[in-house]
Amino acid sequence: MELEITQAPLNCSSEFAKYVMMTGERFLKAAFGKNVQKMLESLFVRKNNLFSYECTRFAVADGKIVGAVVFYPYEYYIKARWNTGFLIVKNILFTKIFGLIKIDRGLGKHKKDEVYLSHLAVDPSYRGMGIGHRLLEHVVEEAERLKKKKVVLHVESDNVKAIGLYKSFGFLTEKTAKIKVSGQNFEFLKMVKYI
Repeated sequence: MELEITQAPLNCSSEFAKYVMMTGERFLKAAFGKNVQKMLESLFVRKNNLFSYECTRFAVADGKIVGAVVFYPYEYYIKARWNTGFLIVKNILFTKIFGLIKIDRGLGKHKKDEVYLSHLAVDPSYRGMGIGHRLLEHVVEEAERLKKKKVVLHVESDNVKAIGLYKSFGFLTEKTAKIKVSGQNFEFLKMVKYI
């Protein structure tokens, strides 16, 4: 299998949303509501937001998208965070805003010396073939190119397979965050890979 990591094209919003949903559907629905997939598709095609095609790469094998990763450096986060909030508010109920603020506070602030990996998923029929590892390599290569000192991510503590992948790639668990969203409890591990 020949694998290529490519910048996500604008016409792939449904594939983008599908892969982001794989990273934690229950949490995403609790945070953004039942129409989260349509919201993700809408955000993907816009510039300057944390769900944009600008910060998304696809893993492509034999002409098929088989995985995706969303990541961004601190500078992009600072530039895009308010626009992301504005675009999300246009797509969800106003009552969800307080949950989003709670999530932001619970997961913590980004720092200048890091790249933040927000979502990574691989098509279930292509798992175990090294695609997740290759997507992580790409993120680390970009972090090195940008002269960052670490890659940071949050993963739900019950996502054992993802945690195993991150640990095998050298990520260390730094801390745990517990968040209650829409009456549901979630626990995230903050994991860090130092470069």
